[in-house]
Amino acid sequence: MASMSKPNLAPALIDFVDAVRGPSKVDFRGGSIAVVAAHVYGDGIRIEWRMQPPPDLLWMDKVPFDVDSLPVNFQQPNLQLAIDTYVRQDGH
Repeated sequence: MASMSKPNLAPALIDFVDAVRGPSKVDFRGGSIAVVAAHVYGDGIRIEWRMQPPPDLLWMDKVPFDVDSLPVNFQQPNLQLAIDTYVRQDGH
């Protein structure tokens, strides 16, 4: 029996290009969200962020998620595989 593992969708984050400080925090649903910085690499971007206090995100459970509604550049086979893997593991 083949074991199922989560696909590695993350870039390697090599060849540092630049870093940009994020905007000030934004109040959102009883909490706040702040982007600390965006680090740009040759093969991807890393976003540092924080939520203090965390916002109420229970409303997100009621939002339907449909891969077909994403922009075409996000409709990649590896994204669908990641979503399918998450759904199988989470049971939803």
